[in-house]
Amino acid sequence: MDLSEANLPPGTLLEIGTAVRRVTAYPHRPCKSFIARFGELHTKRIARAFRTGKRGRGVLCNVERDGTMSIGDRIRVVRPAPGA
Repeated sequence: MDLSEANLPPGTLLEIGTAVRRVTAYPHRPCKSFIARFGELHTKRIARAFRTGKRGRGVLCNVERDGTMSIGDRIRVVRPAPGA
């Protein structure tokens, strides 16, 4: 799945199984634990991807509707209306 900001702008709904998640504008930046585990080189690559809108560590979402998600569930993407 393309996790870039262009493909999944903040406000996008992700319907997975019976659950619904909303993509937030909050960045998912590497923390001290990530740096300790993967090193400076990978941390810099993630930071570079973040600056270009690629979201190298994934997206953060709010729970819009609680539900059940299972391996193999399709993900339905509902993007916000332009200008919304």
